[in-house]
Amino acid sequence: PFHPPAASGHAGGFLATWSGDSLTLHGFALHAELGALFKDTEYRRLDTLSVGVGAPTTPQDLQSHGSANSNNNNSNNNDDKSGEPPSSKRRRGNGNGNGNGSGARAKSNLLRTANVTSCKTIGSARDSTAQVTPEKFVMALQREALRVTSTSNATTPLLQIVRGSVVGVGFDDREGTVSSATVLCKGDRIQHLACSAVVAAMGPWTGRAKAWGGAFDQIPAQIQGLKAHSIVVKSEGASPVALFCNYHEDDGIDKEIEFYPRPNGTTYWCGEADDWHAPVTEEPGCVKPDPDAIAKLLRRGSELSPAFLAAAPERVAACHLPVVCTTGGSSSHAIVGELRDGSGAFVATGHSCWGILQSPSTGSALADLIAT
Repeated sequence: PFHPPAASGHAGGFLATWSGDSLTLHGFALHAELGALFKDTEYRRLDTLSVGVGAPTTPQDLQSHGSANSNNNNSNNNDDKSGEPPSSKRRRGNGNGNGNGSGARAKSNLLRTANVTSCKTIGSARDSTAQVTPEKFVMALQREALRVTSTSNATTPLLQIVRGSVVGVGFDDREGTVSSATVLCKGDRIQHLACSAVVAAMGPWTGRAKAWGGAFDQIPAQIQGLKAHSIVVKSEGASPVALFCNYHEDDGIDKEIEFYPRPNGTTYWCGEADDWHAPVTEEPGCVKPDPDAIAKLLRRGSELSPAFLAAAPERVAACHLPVVCTTGGSSSHAIVGELRDGSGAFVATGHSCWGILQSPSTGSALADLIAT
């Protein structure tokens, strides 16, 4: 198994039923099944809060309100106001939540700070929100696929992982159906693979498949990327509650930062996305974070909780969320399917921030399409 170099290796892994579409609901259910099967993916259900964060206070003010491991549950009993909606990237959850008095804020020991101005429950561990660690999830699937292959009695391998760049796809001259793929591997080695189906599932780089010709000319829209940043910090003892935090800036612009405590004693922070999508020029595995964006993430974390005042990132990263661009702007829906009936040319991209959530259901749908 290899480390996923792009968003699959750096995403937050937040899962929710909020949008209610089939890819989402099936993906949410499949994650629960796979989480029970593969224990090392760190899958778990968790509650989710929408949090308003006020003006910064001094470190002394923050420290006076306790630490993440404190047993002091004192909080402002009037803090369960309407709250700000989650990030625009995940606004599907707004309205699914139900305020539950001062109990919302008490769910997370990261919220014992004077900076919290509002708090509202927007997702429940019972039925609507969960998490997984994407890198571990992807690698668990690779290991299982290789295990099944190694224990098979088939004369030819059921699965072979070839790492490289597809530089061409061959099509049957008469039928126009996929017949082969040419892969440029490490060391400039060329490998030709006979096949009857090719799936272009390259996130924000999927538009490059147009160069393969044939049915791939029909990829229906330009695929671009929205660059977002993330950090991972130590946070032993943090409550298993996802936080969607809205920060009101002096310039009147609100910023949304998301915090996901993980079972391994770390918390994943993400935000500081670009204002608009654009063609991606960085290569997979070579996406560089903006130091200013990382510094802002660190500052906002320290504004939220005393547990993060001296946070030293274990990892900083950036990735591009794949966005489907149309003549009218952009779409919030992924494009999944065969580009031309019977061609064997398939596409799956444009999942934006829901790629990990919808990945198992997308894979299941494509498997059904290819098999039939």
